Amino acid sequence: MNDLSKILIGTALGLTAGCLALAPLSGFEVGERERVRCLKECKPAISLVMVGSSVVREHFIPALFDAEMRKRGHRVRSLNLGIEGMNDYEKEIVLDGILAMDLPKLRWILLDVTTGPNPNFYQHDNHSDRTIRWHSIRQLRRLHAFYAAAGQGLGNTLSNLAKHLEYVALHYANVGRGVYAIREAHREIEGPPRLPHRGYARIDLLPVQPSGAIKHRGRGRAAWEKRLARARKKLIEEPVEPTPAPYLEEWSERARALGKEAIFVRTPALSIDRVPLEGVRDRDPLPFFDFADPERYPELYELISRYDPRHLSHLGAERFTRRLAEAFAEHLDREPR
Repeated sequence: MNDLSKILIGTALGLTAGCLALAPLSGFEVGERERVRCLKECKPAISLVMVGSSVVREHFIPALFDAEMRKRGHRVRSLNLGIEGMNDYEKEIVLDGILAMDLPKLRWILLDVTTGPNPNFYQHDNHSDRTIRWHSIRQLRRLHAFYAAAGQGLGNTLSNLAKHLEYVALHYANVGRGVYAIREAHREIEGPPRLPHRGYARIDLLPVQPSGAIKHRGRGRAAWEKRLARARKKLIEEPVEPTPAPYLEEWSERARALGKEAIFVRTPALSIDRVPLEGVRDRDPLPFFDFADPERYPELYELISRYDPRHLSHLGAERFTRRLAEAFAEHLDREPR
């Protein structure tokens, strides 16, 4: 074997080892990695993290939450770990990554369950590393449970599962992981994390804003009020069958085994979009804060609080964060001292 062959084989083996040894939360886009670095390195240490999609990233304001908790007699240092488009399958990867870290100060993990177990793909390019990343055997079993619960018959269940098998194969083949291994090595020498506002992203200041913003005058106001009235009516007249989500109990147990508490949160989506989840409120007594209720939280459904039907404005995010702090403080006050 000549020297060039040895170099090439050594390089291949090194990249393979690097791929297999990547940190638990790798695979997200470069900008999102700062959130994970802050969780590990920010001072003072983080004691509470909220995990979810853009409805966390653009709704949860850590500095305001901490201030509201201090007013209620509780000291908390929080972090927003919201990542655009994150589904429940990705949340499990993030949860496992958090629990694998040495984070003795971390006590609470708030998990967004607004959209339920729908396996939506994040990007138009579904062969992205991020999509491949969550397609493990464990998630394939969860996907089977989700499609089977839809009651569309064995044929449709197998057809839906078939489109995921390619991604499972790519997941275990570690395809394309070398690029991320190199990026990980580079980020090790980047210095302290840079994460403005501890992860909160004000929606009207994003470089690329979500489409579908509500016009707050004229027809826009009338359309919103009509949609809100329809959602309220449907909530009363057409209750939806709960979707089984037994994995939430598993998440709670995993966190509890390591001395941490998982708390489930539904953000202020319209009730017409909400997914009732068994295992959160309907059967098991898991901690659950449900803000998808325009009757109980009317200020979160005022037009001035909305950016679009799913996302809050900055004012709405402030209102939501205060309500979340109120619910969390009440939860802590009920715990035995």
